[in-house]
Amino acid sequence: MKHDCDVIQELQPLYEDGGLKPSVMKKIDEHLKTCQSCREYYEIGGGDLHDYFASQEEIAPTAELDQKMKLRFKLRRMKVIAALLVIVIVSSLVQDYAHSRERIIDGRNDLYRSAEFFEQMTHNVVSDDKPQINFWSDEYFGINQDVQKMEENYNWIEQKRNMDNWHVLNSDTYFQMIEVMVYRRQNNMWNDQDEKAYKEMEQHTGQFKKVVKEIDRVFYHGYSSYFELLNVKELNMFYKKMNELSYFYITYHKTPDMVKPLSQKEMKKRLQSFFQMKNADVSLEKARISSSSDVPGNYRYTIENKDHTYSGEMNAYSGYILDARNEGDLTESGKLKKEKEVRQIAEEYARRLFGDKIKYGMVYEGMNYNSSSTEDVYSYSVALSFLPYDAGHAVVIHLNAVTGELTDMTANMLNGYIKAGPEINAGIKINKADAEKQALALVEEERRQDPAKLEFYKTETILSSLTGKYVRVHIFEIEDGENFFINAETGEKEIPYTGAF
Repeated sequence: MKHDCDVIQELQPLYEDGGLKPSVMKKIDEHLKTCQSCREYYEIGGGDLHDYFASQEEIAPTAELDQKMKLRFKLRRMKVIAALLVIVIVSSLVQDYAHSRERIIDGRNDLYRSAEFFEQMTHNVVSDDKPQINFWSDEYFGINQDVQKMEENYNWIEQKRNMDNWHVLNSDTYFQMIEVMVYRRQNNMWNDQDEKAYKEMEQHTGQFKKVVKEIDRVFYHGYSSYFELLNVKELNMFYKKMNELSYFYITYHKTPDMVKPLSQKEMKKRLQSFFQMKNADVSLEKARISSSSDVPGNYRYTIENKDHTYSGEMNAYSGYILDARNEGDLTESGKLKKEKEVRQIAEEYARRLFGDKIKYGMVYEGMNYNSSSTEDVYSYSVALSFLPYDAGHAVVIHLNAVTGELTDMTANMLNGYIKAGPEINAGIKINKADAEKQALALVEEERRQDPAKLEFYKTETILSSLTGKYVRVHIFEIEDGENFFINAETGEKEIPYTGAF
């Protein structure tokens, strides 16, 4: 009987923690009903350890009991280690978060510098001084790098809100817009469209500064600012609107609201006409603008019928198809078609792309020219007649050499053919000698460089950012490698469009 009580009392810790099998627990309960000594032992929580070690007879635990006790101690140790690891990880995350929020708080100064920069550039347009565009461009590059660092420290919510449009200005088109506005104002070319564009730029800049001031106010309160969220949406809106304004101003010499895109119905009709697939199914998806250089109004398309499937991109503002890819099986065996026969197919594609009002020239580039197709293709380059051949090709067309089917077509995005109904001035009234004198005078005035060294390069047609029209120009190379453009009809300086279409 004494032996049974010793075992029962030995099991008391496991009994209290519920670490015994139900059958063992039941036997202990039955024993406690009849044994007052064990019942009192359990009621006081196991008695005194000294009494335990002083007991007259030591009972060795069974192997099963010993294993359970070892497992229990091991589990307790693992719980302690896990708790310590959780504390370390949480502490590290809190420190990292606090560090990133401190960088956001410090970035307020960079945002404020950025807001003041845009305010200064807006003022430069109406100032009587001639701003040094290269200087301001370099200045912005440094400021923008600091602002970009803020994005690296956004929390998860801010990153998610920032996915659609990063804080990136298309600096090429923005500074070209500033340069064009300054030149037009100082040379009495300023009109209602310039004034409207300037007012929009002024409005965007003013709103941006208000947003930055509010961010400064919210993040000014020390540790409590750690729990604030940066107004990413409003920051993005400024860059988005400024990129759109500069793009439409220097491309069309208009503000965004003045250039209306085609409807999806009109785009579908245009695609069906180009591919000669009258009743084909057409799906359109607006291309996501993921960088500052992406063009507004681009749509991804897929057009298909039972015989053919093509995909690519087109622009809703110009209506031009920018590229096309044949998604069908182009594996064909057989005799190659004659090049002259396939050329007629290529000319028909070019006619449907450009229409009858725009003149163009086609050059056969040979087989498989810049082609990724696994099948033989005839390759053709199409250039507009008012652009010199060495200026680049407007479109490259690849046709399957066996079937004559369109394999793919790619537009050169830097050529101005995309502008709907371009106005072309092919007249040359200013000869090269007079143009050189004018260029020398303007370069010396702008750069305060006397004497300037120029060398005639060539005469060609460009898309003017000053007027949004195509003009003939004499081009001169300055000694530092830059080009200077003189309008061959007016003798005035020209600024070519260098952005993307």
